[in-house]
Amino acid sequence: MAEAQYLPEAPLADPQPTRALAAALRRVGFDAAALGVVLGGGGGEEQPAVFNARAAQLPPPLATALRLFVLGQKVARPDVEEALGDGLAAGLALRALVDGDGVRATLRIIPHDVLFVASDLPSLDPPDEHVAAAHAPSLTLARLTVRRRVARALDIGTGNGIQALLLAQHADHVVATDVSERALRFTEFNAALNGRTNIETRAGSWLSPVEGERFGAVVCSPPYVISPGSGLLYRDGDARGDVLSELLVRDIPAHLVDGGYASVLVSWVPDRPDEEPAPLRWSTNSGCDSLVLGLHRESAHDAAAAWNEDGDLATWLDFYRSEGIDEIAYSAVVLRRRDGESWHDALELPSGPVGHASDHLLRIFAARESLASGVIHQRRFAWAPDAEVHGTELSLRGGLGLRAQLDAVGAAVVERLSATHPAGAAFDAAARALRQDRATLRGLGEGLVRRLVELGFVVPAP
Repeated sequence: MAEAQYLPEAPLADPQPTRALAAALRRVGFDAAALGVVLGGGGGEEQPAVFNARAAQLPPPLATALRLFVLGQKVARPDVEEALGDGLAAGLALRALVDGDGVRATLRIIPHDVLFVASDLPSLDPPDEHVAAAHAPSLTLARLTVRRRVARALDIGTGNGIQALLLAQHADHVVATDVSERALRFTEFNAALNGRTNIETRAGSWLSPVEGERFGAVVCSPPYVISPGSGLLYRDGDARGDVLSELLVRDIPAHLVDGGYASVLVSWVPDRPDEEPAPLRWSTNSGCDSLVLGLHRESAHDAAAAWNEDGDLATWLDFYRSEGIDEIAYSAVVLRRRDGESWHDALELPSGPVGHASDHLLRIFAARESLASGVIHQRRFAWAPDAEVHGTELSLRGGLGLRAQLDAVGAAVVERLSATHPAGAAFDAAARALRQDRATLRGLGEGLVRRLVELGFVVPAP
């Protein structure tokens, strides 16, 4: 892949040429499917010759666009003129392309579903102001964001703006903040590239640009890598340890309207393997319900090695030893502001969300209110649309992708659970089938159904 030796000027968010460039890319079929053909699911680790061979199987105009904006290669001007047409002049006007003895892109553009997301070209040694492409945590945060229609939404530390673009699809107005002016310029460019006119950018650190304001949706993918320095703005926090993650979880609730949701990616340092997740403590007394989703954990050595393939591994390991850090945990925190006594729960997602989890999260947050009214054995319950029951194993095909293993009693209850009869009928039928005490099994059954509702496997029947 191409390596940027310097940072060119950020692209301009001029609406007319930006629309022309986007139209040219769509015209040649520059989309996620074409990207998959060229990258082959490998994420960019293979040799350029392999990418070029794959691109050569595609129509020449599409291959040219991919070579320019994905592979970062220099392309002959006649080929670019044939591929992009007016898009070439637009790209030059926007500082997205340069023309010397051949045409080269000054940025990278990656198609994500229906979006185009521009960022700086990849580099083995990126400068401090480098604006990174959307990466795996970006996808995780997008999947763990509650998608409801809201008046105002906030993207904290917007980077290239992908979260702001997604929020703009269901918010009337989006505020995107970042301490990096370069990141804000990319966000503005990406808004124009995708025809979004409802995104406002503000410069400043974390929540300072929105002091005193509230939003119906808040998202944040902060630079939560626990590192010995703060060299890369998109990766390294300006506070050591998990201080930044704690600060955000504690401060964001004050910026939510009643009923508003926030999703934040965090890191934290566990003292013991079985320790309660620290984000649960951070969200106490916040005026919010909170769901902490454990994503993964890694040893200090693995964390240092992951960020230092060609760097100073010893410095990172010395830092972790001096801070007493043996392990680092990564989680997502989903908050909902509401009046009344709040609840806090934690789940482990070792495989991460398996799809867009908004509907699943809404089921989970609605569960506590639904369970507060009525006795469980008198109510009817139905399985969620994506729930599957296979003997003693329960799974959800979408959303958070949760799985649950049942014992014999649990399997007997769920086998008889029906939307047409009260849950008590299933408890009694299971007691007869297992020849167990009816009152004992009813108590076990109520606890089981309650938890299945809380996890989103089961919903109250209408």
